[in-house]
Amino acid sequence: MGKKAWKQESGYHQRSLAETAMFRIKGIFSDKLKNRTFSAQQVEAYLRIGALNKMTGLGMPESYLVP
Repeated sequence: MGKKAWKQESGYHQRSLAETAMFRIKGIFSDKLKNRTFSAQQVEAYLRIGALNKMTGLGMPESYLVP
C-alpha cells in the first residue's frame, strides 16, 4: 500500500486539517478557556471558531474564472 492509499484509508488528511485548525486556534486565542461552566465554554469555543473562520475568509484571495 502506498502513502496516498494509506492516507485515504486512514483518514489522515482530515485529521491533519483538524490538528492544524486546533494549532491555529490555540496559537491565536490561548489554549485555555476562560469560562467555568460547560455551556459558557461551548459559547466561547464557538466564538473563537467563528472569529478564526472570519479571519481566514478575509485572508483568502478573490478567485474568478479567466476566459
